[in-house]
Amino acid sequence: MLDRASLMNLSAKEMTVLIGGMRVLDTNHGGSKHGVLTNKPGVLTNDFFVNLTDMKFTWRPLGKNLYEIIDRKSKKTKLISKLRLDAMKMGFKISSLKISTLEFKSRDYSNMVYQFKNKTNLKDAHFIRDKDGIILYSPLKLKYSEAYDGLEMTLNDLPCEVVEIIFTPSLISFLWNEKGGLAILNKVSKTTNSIEL
Repeated sequence: MLDRASLMNLSAKEMTVLIGGMRVLDTNHGGSKHGVLTNKPGVLTNDFFVNLTDMKFTWRPLGKNLYEIIDRKSKKTKLISKLRLDAMKMGFKISSLKISTLEFKSRDYSNMVYQFKNKTNLKDAHFIRDKDGIILYSPLKLKYSEAYDGLEMTLNDLPCEVVEIIFTPSLISFLWNEKGGLAILNKVSKTTNSIEL
């Protein structure tokens, strides 16, 4: 990394700012969430430096080169950091809506994209939340299948924090408000795994 900084004629201060900015913009290699240190990935803020240097936090090692942030006073881990760590342990991949390659219709960048392995036989579908619940966006031919009513009823069991859900042959990707926490993730996983066509 120092070689790259030297090639760009950056000072140590400039390189530090560049790395912090890239972290909060969620540009880690491989989409990793480690070291992002913000609750608003994709938005250029000073959260990286605040959370890294704030003395109200302490750091606890979780593994090789992996730490969690703990509030010294309350002894609680930062909610989003802990949620994302727990989600990754459960097999979820996490990314920002801004860098997602999927064609979500929502542009609410406070929501996050979570993905996990598609174990259902539903391999091509896109559902969005409407005022009345989850509705089919595409493909419309699915609406005329015999199993559609049951599928719609199952998907409407999804919590309101889930804004959109896309099924591909290998992954189920959903856009949601993370404030719902781990209980919502478990509900999404359980609901989608119960889908039968």
